[in-house]
Amino acid sequence: MNVRHACRLGLTCALFASPALASEASKLFDEGVKALDQGRFDVACPKLEESQRLEPAAGTQLNLAQCYERSGRKLLALEAFRGAALAAKARGRADWQRVAEEHATAIAAALPAITVTTSDPRTELDIKIDDKPVRDSSLVVEPGPHTIIATSSG
Repeated sequence: MNVRHACRLGLTCALFASPALASEASKLFDEGVKALDQGRFDVACPKLEESQRLEPAAGTQLNLAQCYERSGRKLLALEAFRGAALAAKARGRADWQRVAEEHATAIAAALPAITVTTSDPRTELDIKIDDKPVRDSSLVVEPGPHTIIATSSG
């Protein structure tokens, strides 16, 4: 990876993308936004993801969240909008932060939630949804069918 480091007193270290990476990220961002405007989410989301990977930015994160939302990937959109709100706040963009928080709130309210319980509250469960371990017994999921496996040592 072509990245420069700027360190101060050995305590703080920031990564700065090289001009080539910044240029590539900017190109991908522009292409992603254009595809998003055209409703071509299969093209837009990967370009915005790569742009964000190369050069993280609040605006890119916000557009990526919109891409996920408009393409029906609500759980990814929720996570991306929450990240965009934090990034916008750090950048001092209250307007972007408000938009991201409003979208996150609306999506969270609309997503289905699953809660797994046992008859004995002392029983510890190992829970997997769609073969992925989960840490919490109550979680938000994408709409649609899911396979839930809950096991305990007893």
